[in-house]
Amino acid sequence: MKFFLFSVLALFLSGCLTSTSENKEASKPFSPVHVFPWPVVTDAPKQLVNATPPKHRLLTTYGHNFKPRFSIDGKKIYFLKSSHPRHEHSEAYVLTLGERSPQAQKRLTHGSHPIGKVVPHRLSQTLFLTRATDELTERPELFIDQVHEKHQSTSLHAKNQSIDSPHLLHSENWQNFLFFPPYEIYQISTQLDELPTLRLTKSNDFDGDLTLHPQGKEIIFTSYREDSPNLYSMSVPAKIKRRRNRTSFKTKSYLSDADDSFLGQARYNSQGSSLVWVESQKAGVSKIKIKDLKTQAISELKIPPGWHWSPTWHPGGEWLLFSSNHSVKEEFALFLSRKDGSCLTQVTQGSPFDLYADFHPNGNQIVFSHWQDGRFQLALKDFTLPTTCETP
Repeated sequence: MKFFLFSVLALFLSGCLTSTSENKEASKPFSPVHVFPWPVVTDAPKQLVNATPPKHRLLTTYGHNFKPRFSIDGKKIYFLKSSHPRHEHSEAYVLTLGERSPQAQKRLTHGSHPIGKVVPHRLSQTLFLTRATDELTERPELFIDQVHEKHQSTSLHAKNQSIDSPHLLHSENWQNFLFFPPYEIYQISTQLDELPTLRLTKSNDFDGDLTLHPQGKEIIFTSYREDSPNLYSMSVPAKIKRRRNRTSFKTKSYLSDADDSFLGQARYNSQGSSLVWVESQKAGVSKIKIKDLKTQAISELKIPPGWHWSPTWHPGGEWLLFSSNHSVKEEFALFLSRKDGSCLTQVTQGSPFDLYADFHPNGNQIVFSHWQDGRFQLALKDFTLPTTCETP
């Protein structure tokens, strides 16, 4: 069970869930014993509000569907889809709520390599996304020679290969590649046929997992351009100009950790006054950190130990929703708490994975990736903040 959980989560996080017959055996992820053991959670949850979670409804029915984001008006959901009849790798889609026709889901990207994330710009008709196409073309050294049936080797150029074939990677690249594919960050117009794609980053290894400031002028993202994944910031254009030909923009280090921890999954609150992110030194154990952008004070969310993932802010800016296995080690459920860790409430239950939740702009619904019948589907759930909670 541990191997299954780690394998599915690792592939899901990298955005590379595939099941093609050509690479089914080669794409098996490494065993968790090669990385870090799962944590043993012995502390009982404190301040837990016992409530029967209301039911959710599924928005998708086929393929893997994950990393959803509401549009600013709450009428659309941007997300990634893989294992589709027309593409095994992940591509960006948009779903219009309230529509039941086949056109309710629209494919936004058409490429040969997976998309890692899609984030709508809150103030303009543009999207941010991460993908690996350019870097794989620029860095053929990531790949190794493959032996034919007659044991004759031939060089495989990166641009002709998909990162859905990890057996082509050098062994020393495989572990980092699984969690940190060589993504770059791009900005595209929602009017896909009218304006060009704007490449924002150009560095070796992973650039991605971005969050956009509410005013739309800055992104904070995770980059593996140094010795460990740290947070970086970048000013970004509000609009894409037709003749813009810059391939990268100036970045600066935003936050790093002396202990070589992974810093990622940052999210601004809707007021732009706080930033939350995940910090982890080993697989299976993580902390959620919060920075008050006015005082620059950094605090840790005081919750039971476990693997905490994908935190997001309630629109009011005082509550956090995140995935965690602190209650049941083999189950990632959604939990809610105040930003000081009080009023900890379990929001979902009964599924191995409920991940990457996002709040509707008015706070009355959440959308998340829900594991059901061997697939990730988008689930929509009504939501209200607790009116009371237990005191410590």
